[in-house]
Amino acid sequence: EGPMRATRWQRARVELRLALGRADEARALLEELVAARPDVPLVLSRAADFYATIAERERASEWARAVAIHDPRPAVRLLLDAGRLREAGIHIDRYGLAPGPRPFQQQLLDMWCGYAYRFEIEPPPPRCSAVSPGLVHNLWIGARTDLGDQRVMSALEREIVNQQAALNRGECRIRAPNEALYTHALPPFQTYLRQLDVSSALCSSDSGAQGIEAARLLVDELASLTPADPWVLLIDATVDEAQGQSEAANDKRRRAADRWRDADPDLPLVVALRELLGEPASALSTESQVPTMTPADGPIGLALPAKSRLAPPKPGPKPRPKPGPDAPQGEP
Repeated sequence: EGPMRATRWQRARVELRLALGRADEARALLEELVAARPDVPLVLSRAADFYATIAERERASEWARAVAIHDPRPAVRLLLDAGRLREAGIHIDRYGLAPGPRPFQQQLLDMWCGYAYRFEIEPPPPRCSAVSPGLVHNLWIGARTDLGDQRVMSALEREIVNQQAALNRGECRIRAPNEALYTHALPPFQTYLRQLDVSSALCSSDSGAQGIEAARLLVDELASLTPADPWVLLIDATVDEAQGQSEAANDKRRRAADRWRDADPDLPLVVALRELLGEPASALSTESQVPTMTPADGPIGLALPAKSRLAPPKPGPKPRPKPGPDAPQGEP
């Protein structure tokens, strides 16, 4: 009990620094923890996730390989970060069919479906009908605040849904100032609440430059922690556009596109980004038996219109439609 309590305490210290954007302090504490407890899979998993967050992907891969036999989540996350949903899905399926206990199966599925949501896949892939009640399920059905999902969510997850629901209604919901940049939400939603705050500030910018200035402050703080996160780059580019800085916006979009250069070629967000930049779309393999995914008809992710993170927000976005039982299905 004593060593594990000390480990949990040190992890809590790491999480606090990371939440506040103090990445250097978090790194120092984490390296102390890894040196002291290299035999604890939870510590190695946290190291892999930390380095993935700050875009040190080689170190993230090193720790993901080290812990893969105990915990496949870091390795799968790295694939999903790169937009390689098909390959990640294969790994998840193999894990699900492996002998012995599979304690991370549901978390892997929920994480995969969270990335499918953020890459704006429509309609919902069939495998996502099995997501657990909670944040990912609620976002897929349009950020509903009147369902049982709310009862199993943490306060953080409820706040994400409330902020998303407000944006879906075209409301500019400005939350009280909060220093947290990085949260305990499931990947890829650790910085999603701050991204929603940026969208809300831009939404309120119709009344003057104050909203744009607030959005710039919010996104600059976030980008200082996760400078290579493609979704952060895209929301940062949206703020640039609102400030009339099209060249800076396109530079950030090109950096996001480069991060996803090995992504599945038919991910709607990636396709839209490449089209905006005038880059040729990658051709699908003729041997693929997987249906092509199509962009959503409505707003996804940051609750902005189609190509939501590629252009400045416009007022009055439509809410994400609730998938019905007769909707056509497609899955990477």
